Amino acid sequence: MAEKDAKPKKQSTIKQIIQIYKYTAKEDKALPWLEAGAFLLPVVVMIIIGLIAKWTWLTWIFTMITAIMLGMLLSTIVLTRRADMVGYKQLDGKTGAAISVLRNINKAGFNFPEQPVWVDPRTKDAIWRGTGYNGIYLLGEGDYDRVKRAMDRQEQSIKSVTAGSQIPVYRVMVGNGQGQVPLKKLRSNIIRRKA
Repeated sequence: MAEKDAKPKKQSTIKQIIQIYKYTAKEDKALPWLEAGAFLLPVVVMIIIGLIAKWTWLTWIFTMITAIMLGMLLSTIVLTRRADMVGYKQLDGKTGAAISVLRNINKAGFNFPEQPVWVDPRTKDAIWRGTGYNGIYLLGEGDYDRVKRAMDRQEQSIKSVTAGSQIPVYRVMVGNGQGQVPLKKLRSNIIRRKA
């Protein structure tokens, strides 16, 4: 008998949201209050408007359904933002954090392989080379001066291959220093260069 390939069981959306909430609530103690506020805000606003406007019972029903749906949307947006903040805080300063942020950007016309093109084995500084519709990206992590010199060498080798073309090479240094892009702004920084 041939064994059937076991497919990984897909989690339902509700279970994923609960898992994200538990993960975020461990680090972010204000999350329950923010979630409750985001959910209740449209409901309270609609109740106040309804009392002032003296709605009919049918209008109340449809308005409350709309307010609950808006509340769920707002609380999901709040959860997503807070979960991102917690995730970036935990990744910040770790080797490979930048590429883990950009891993899911591949669907937007970018390609950032997980293997770096240069790594300093002693300091764990690294450079990744990615491509996009708009050019080639060099993404550096680590000490600014060491990585800058290595980026110069990488850019020279890229330009020797693309000589005569107008393909731009974008250099992005990830970090919290001057001239560096913070991890939480990395994704938007890369996407902005696409335009």
